[in-house]
Amino acid sequence: AVVSTQSGHYGRGNCKLPDMFTSILSTQCLRHFSAQSTAGKEVIKSLRADTGLPFVRIKEALLATDNDPAKAKQWLLQKAEEQNWSKAQKLSTRETNQGLVGVISEPTSISLGSVLCETDFVASNKEFVKFLYQSIAELPKLGGSGLIEGSKIINNKDLNSLLIKSIGGLGENIQPHRYYHHNLLKGQTFGTYVHGKLDSPFDNFQAGKIASAVIFHNLSDVYLQNCIAQHIVGTLPCDTPLLQQEFLHDDSLIIQDLCKQHSFEIVDFCRLSF
Repeated sequence: AVVSTQSGHYGRGNCKLPDMFTSILSTQCLRHFSAQSTAGKEVIKSLRADTGLPFVRIKEALLATDNDPAKAKQWLLQKAEEQNWSKAQKLSTRETNQGLVGVISEPTSISLGSVLCETDFVASNKEFVKFLYQSIAELPKLGGSGLIEGSKIINNKDLNSLLIKSIGGLGENIQPHRYYHHNLLKGQTFGTYVHGKLDSPFDNFQAGKIASAVIFHNLSDVYLQNCIAQHIVGTLPCDTPLLQQEFLHDDSLIIQDLCKQHSFEIVDFCRLSF
């Protein structure tokens, strides 16, 4: 018997697998690349949520770090900080004629702050309001009581980073202006009032265009506390001392009369506007 043999070589176009094997391999490849694609999308989605940066920038970071998500995140944050610093320097000479003031009320302390920006549009932006809140919330950690200039806020490393990030995100010059903090002593209470109040996204926080806080000794009447705080907001700063001013809610009385009638003292007060 003659056995016929056929020899050949594997070259381009000379080898064809049976259809069954081709189908199996194609399915496995599709599953493999589909799984890779899904994993890649999840990484990009996660980095997007963490940094807020565009997808193009995130893909650039992954390429620069051999698709290492942790290193890509650090790369993105570093680049973003560099861009924000550059933007902050460019915007630093712009005028800041708008802004917002905020008040944080705690059981044992009261804190106020004002932050300036360029436009009313940014002043009502939730990210701007968030920075205002965060800067005021840091006051107890800075120590001290009374008026605090915005420069002390800028000198705080964490707050300065938040400020630069806000400027980069909002695209306007933003300047912490003035702050006030008071820790209540025994027998002390306070009243507050905010004019032009915005909806607050945080507990114990109010924001608006003008705000005041008054520190009392021996006054538990909350309504009267807040009425005097409203008087300070409603009365333009003048040369007449607070105790000698006519009470906004009853011009037959001066503030000193109220103190005598209700046996309390005004220890301190603060009025801030943007």
